[in-house]
Amino acid sequence: TSPNPRSFCAAARVEISLEDGRVIDKTVQYMRGHPKNPMEEDEFVSKFKDCARSVLSPANTARALATIKQLDQLSDLRILMSTLVAD
Repeated sequence: TSPNPRSFCAAARVEISLEDGRVIDKTVQYMRGHPKNPMEEDEFVSKFKDCARSVLSPANTARALATIKQLDQLSDLRILMSTLVAD
């Protein structure tokens, strides 16, 4: 556990050794979705739909997404929470 949860970044490194001896490696300091490595809107929508598929109908998923897009304008978070109730 990180001593400071706000600093958690879940850095990851992958190293692939090829048969010809070359080594390809990639390090990602900040996981996708972190403020320093944000998702594009279409990535977020796709991930949300994938996660919501087993508990929300397509109509309620669309309603939840529409509410999330207006999050900064909501007067009460209960409005958002009401869209996230399983069908």
